[in-house]
Amino acid sequence: MIDLVAFVAVAAFAGFGWARGVKGMALWGVSLVAGSVAGALLARPAGTWMSAAAGMPLLVSIPLAGAVIVGVVTGSLRATARRVGRERSLRLQEGWEPPSWDRWGGSALGAVCGLGVVLFAGWVGDATGSLHGRQAELGRRWWAAPPPAWESPSSGCSRARPSATPSWPPPWHS
Repeated sequence: MIDLVAFVAVAAFAGFGWARGVKGMALWGVSLVAGSVAGALLARPAGTWMSAAAGMPLLVSIPLAGAVIVGVVTGSLRATARRVGRERSLRLQEGWEPPSWDRWGGSALGAVCGLGVVLFAGWVGDATGSLHGRQAELGRRWWAAPPPAWESPSSGCSRARPSATPSWPPPWHS
């Protein structure tokens, strides 16, 4: 079922690319990549500044700053893509027929963008454990009981793990 959803998503992106052409899909893909990279690189400094300026905890301000940066960068590049799309639609209404390389190139770029989105969604699903019906690794660390003293490397305890069957009589009875 996941394969079918991934195939349909890639095919839908290829269809959008067929309609938008090479320029439209290139601008759309660049806006996604540029927004994501800018958000990842600038989230911590902008979040630290936002935390100091507004008195927010870092746990709130860093993701909020990253989301704002992604929105601003992606939105500004998407505005350019919308302008290119409007020009293309006006030319299509006037009877202009786009060349086949433009449609096929846009379809190929759309399929690549769709594959990237599917891979990213799969990575997020695998990282959170939702694809395999298991609890996320981070959640296991939060909710699991602490390891016994003999398994903890920081305990400094060098004794071996006790055996499952105790010896009789116990050593303190001697």
